[in-house]
Amino acid sequence: GGQLGDDLLLELRDLFWNIAWHVARRARGRHVADRASLVRAEQHLRRVCGAGGSPCWRGVNLGGWFLLEPGPCSEFWFSLPPEARAAKCEWGCCEALGPEVAKRLLKAHRRSYFGQKDFAEIKARGLTHVRLPLGSWCVLGPGKGEPYVGPCLDDLDRALDMIEEQGLNVVLDLHGCVGGESDEPPCGHQNRSWHYGKWDTQASLLALKVVAERYCGRACVCGVGVCNEPHPGIPVQKLAKYYEDAVRTVRQAGMRPGEVAVLLPIFTESRVSEFLDLWEQRYREYDDVVFDLHLYQCFGAFWSLSSLEGHMSAAEGRKTLIANLPSCCISEWSVALPKNVTENQQDLRSVYQRFASAQLGAYE
Repeated sequence: GGQLGDDLLLELRDLFWNIAWHVARRARGRHVADRASLVRAEQHLRRVCGAGGSPCWRGVNLGGWFLLEPGPCSEFWFSLPPEARAAKCEWGCCEALGPEVAKRLLKAHRRSYFGQKDFAEIKARGLTHVRLPLGSWCVLGPGKGEPYVGPCLDDLDRALDMIEEQGLNVVLDLHGCVGGESDEPPCGHQNRSWHYGKWDTQASLLALKVVAERYCGRACVCGVGVCNEPHPGIPVQKLAKYYEDAVRTVRQAGMRPGEVAVLLPIFTESRVSEFLDLWEQRYREYDDVVFDLHLYQCFGAFWSLSSLEGHMSAAEGRKTLIANLPSCCISEWSVALPKNVTENQQDLRSVYQRFASAQLGAYE
């Protein structure tokens, strides 16, 4: 009885629903759709066998593939001509290369940066999920005056084929919204003159609509991130309005609760209480919506002032933070620590292992 019993009933309902669709589609000869229904039925069966608890996502980011950043795709970046290599973001890189060279190099990069061997290794290491960051220009093409290369939906199709073939699940993350959700390189354009009025939320919703309509039948797609690390200066009410519109857009485009989660970034940790207040007022009507956190302890002066034991304690203490959220995904985290914290440590491997264990103990 109680909440656990209700959760089990919901999982059983969706299990039988997808088995029924499997039978109906197979009878009509629709083998791709029939397989997708069976995969979803299996996902619900696993949840039922787990006493109603949601399975843990253990995954890795595929950064630098469909949105360039110098760190995640350093091998590609260091192969560029000097003027492009000096850029800090995809915008600057494409601008330095020029349209023809950028088109040629990015086409090759998108087709080769990750391959079947990589996904087989990811699976062999016991991971179940991957997160695939992409720029809006990969979906809609570049806007007026933008140097980006796109669209490239055929390359994205191919990426999902490889992921699905290995039995992995994928979170598609709109990492670079139209106009940018921040002034930092992860959204595609480092632009210090950026302000939140430049973020074209309506065009970004269109990008989400295209993605959701195109991939709503893909059994491997388990989540959609609606943006990445929005600037902390964006008023929480404006951000919440975009999130509500994004959830509706994804659902109306065919991605159903119980099949695809919608990830809403909280960036930074200091904004958690703001979003919790809004959740109580506005979000309860939405099913399968997940708050997305990025938890790093290597950026900023605060972390440089903390001792190693302080870092360990902070990592372990995040268990309370996460427990206060209705539903949560840690889509980015790291064992990186400030240099001054690790420089006198004799056994760095043990330090990093201990730090990783402390974080996983809180996150899982």
